[in-house]
Amino acid sequence: MVLTESFKNAVIEYITPHIDVMKFGTDGTVESESDTALKAIVSGSTHAAVVNSFNKGYSVSSVLISGSVEDGSTLKEGGIFLDDGTPTMHSRFTFYDFAKTADDETTFISVVHVE
Repeated sequence: MVLTESFKNAVIEYITPHIDVMKFGTDGTVESESDTALKAIVSGSTHAAVVNSFNKGYSVSSVLISGSVEDGSTLKEGGIFLDDGTPTMHSRFTFYDFAKTADDETTFISVVHVE
């Protein structure tokens, strides 16, 4: 089966307005389609998400500023969450250890391709 371009665009248009925040954690376990939450979320970790759509996908970015609750943590995972009240995790991503200090200001960007 092949998905039409109009269907792919409809998926993007449906999902992107509901992307709300990124959260971060300290567990580097490889992502799985069965993930429904971060494995070890840093308490209070919630950062506004900025969404940009493009042909066949979208990007989601968030900034960790100096003085954030993650200071002193070694971050290994992040998650994108929807504004549906639960909130539902849209996706989980892992990365190399990032020892967050009060001096760090970092932007995380996740790119989603709808193929």
